[in-house]
Amino acid sequence: MKNLCLVLDIDETILHYDPKNSNKPLTRGPKYIYDADGELAEIYGLMYGDDELFFRPGFWKFIKYVKSQNGETASQNSIRNDSISDDSIRNDSRRNDSRRNDSRRNDSISDDSISDDSSRHSRRGGSPRNSLSSRNNDRILLGIWTFGERGYLNALRPYLGDSFAFFHTIEEMKEGRLRLDKQLDYVIEKNNMPYNKSLPLPPNIFLVDNRPENIYHKINRNNGILVESFHGHNPRDTMFQNLQHMCNALLKTGRMPNQSIKRFNIKGNEMPIACIGSRFDGLDDGEPGGLVPVRARSKSMRKSRSSGGSKPNGDTKPNKRKQNYTKKTK
Repeated sequence: MKNLCLVLDIDETILHYDPKNSNKPLTRGPKYIYDADGELAEIYGLMYGDDELFFRPGFWKFIKYVKSQNGETASQNSIRNDSISDDSIRNDSRRNDSRRNDSRRNDSISDDSISDDSSRHSRRGGSPRNSLSSRNNDRILLGIWTFGERGYLNALRPYLGDSFAFFHTIEEMKEGRLRLDKQLDYVIEKNNMPYNKSLPLPPNIFLVDNRPENIYHKINRNNGILVESFHGHNPRDTMFQNLQHMCNALLKTGRMPNQSIKRFNIKGNEMPIACIGSRFDGLDDGEPGGLVPVRARSKSMRKSRSSGGSKPNGDTKPNKRKQNYTKKTK
């Protein structure tokens, strides 16, 4: 495979954002926490006075890997050496907070608001909106499609680096039988990518998302990568490391590794889906407990029967993690 296009979700996929008390105003600039490699790991006070943001472990290493594949120089994603003052950060954050509130009242904000905001913040490590025409030679093209609103994306963009070529938000999700769907054909058409509508989606574009509804519908089913949700403070999380191995295999062989494809029983239909992990969020309208690959559930049942324990599925504990699909975060 000559090149890849990965469309990544933000919340619980790239990072975990907890708005805490969304009515508490900012009183100072954000506080930044760095990992052992000097990369940005946590942000406190991004949009509200006590909100928290945690980057998924391995995200910045994956960005460096993408840059190396594209022949770019990987730079450290650190903000502490920037010359921008805390007052400027605080004022920009307040403007973003105002935009976020505006987006709740009016969803008709144009894409130019994202572009203009990106240019304003480019001094902090981000970059102006990249045109796809300037990235035609990338081996791995990255894009964003968040479940959040445009104001939320505006606040995050300066901290995501300069590797993403396009951005989409919840305002661009289609109202469908699955309530709100991310559909990759929209990404292709919106960004003028070559595509024959009479054929299935190109085999080199993938949506990386933790929400099953965005993956298993008929448009994305063969072009989705389902991942476990990230809820912060999990140093053993290896999702991005596994995604890098997956990209290497796709670029080398043109095929998704067999071990990455698992079968799921979704609403009575068994279907193969590429995934990273073993325990995934449940469906919005499904029973609690989360999605579990069919083989994993079968092994669990056999173990329970052989040990004379509880009834089938008795050893499968329900997933009690709270799922909050709001416009601020998933």
